Amino acid sequence: MVGDAVREARTSRRPILTLASLASAVGCSVALLSKVENGVVVPSLPMLSAIAYALSVPVGSLINGSSVSAQAGRLEAQVQQVHASRLLGWRPDLGPLVDAERVGIVGVELRARVLALLAAFDQDAVSGGSRIADAIALVTPGTIGANPVSRAPDVRAEVLMTAGEMAFARSDVAEATTLWGRGLACATGPGMWQTMVRARLSLNLARINEGSGTSIAALSLARESLELVSDPAMIAQREANLDGDGPATGTVLALAIVATARGLLAEVVGRIAVSSVKRDARSDHVVRPDVSHSRHLR
Repeated sequence: MVGDAVREARTSRRPILTLASLASAVGCSVALLSKVENGVVVPSLPMLSAIAYALSVPVGSLINGSSVSAQAGRLEAQVQQVHASRLLGWRPDLGPLVDAERVGIVGVELRARVLALLAAFDQDAVSGGSRIADAIALVTPGTIGANPVSRAPDVRAEVLMTAGEMAFARSDVAEATTLWGRGLACATGPGMWQTMVRARLSLNLARINEGSGTSIAALSLARESLELVSDPAMIAQREANLDGDGPATGTVLALAIVATARGLLAEVVGRIAVSSVKRDARSDHVVRPDVSHSRHLR
């Protein structure tokens, strides 16, 4: 039913769009819009187009009465597919994300994630930069359109991770370090994907500050995070304990995380061992006072 689809699209936004706000954007009265949502009035196609535009959803989703939450679920699955492909080094199919960006995406966080992924693969520096800037703005508190809900920090970490990788690719190490540091500060989610994001942010920072105390601390955090997601048995267990805190990690992404985590964990353990050897070697070369000579100075 068209009215049900309009109501679901309006109330699924964060913050929820009021009837009055939507009516103002569409250019109709609150009373008329209320009748549309309650099925009393069937909107004309121009009015329905205006409603869809104001809600950033495809007109077809309202005409067909298809569930907005179901559409978001499908797009979430496609986002996870792209992340899985990136982890495994495969070229992902970006078609569904490009289509979603064109027709509009419900939900600030999901829109930010899609923009960040498209930016990462954008061959045009200008449009890629514009996409990642829009994604950062969407998940940054205090900016217009930012989402204040609880999951925003984890989405912010994901977006900042990608932004840092783009900065590093263009040799802007200082910007990459800043972005990854900001991302790590808010990468606190318990899910498999959030844990993997935390591990990658830590490892990226460790690679930049090779050999420093910061690098060793980052490597330790990366190892701790990777150990949590390197066991296939953890897939169902970890996701079952989330209590609905964000979308569950799908099997394809979960398996990609496990495979990637195992390889990265071996790398991290090896680098920690090398760092420890170098640190011990430096301490052995510290010049110590001549004890026998110091006695004569008493």
